Amino acid sequence: MSQRIVGMLEFNELIDMARLLVTLWEAAQRLPEGSERRDAFRQISGFQRRVAALVTRTL
Repeated sequence: MSQRIVGMLEFNELIDMARLLVTLWEAAQRLPEGSERRDAFRQISGFQRRVAALVTRTL
């Protein structure tokens, strides 16, 4: 089994995406209850799944 070595640039990009997810999540929590907040969390979930796929592909 071979493992792929992650370069620092790629690693830093993954860290930036994780930080962005945290920022988006915190911002969505401040939205008032309702459809706008649900839509924000739905969009964040989609982004989170894509980031997770990148991370698992990278490791």
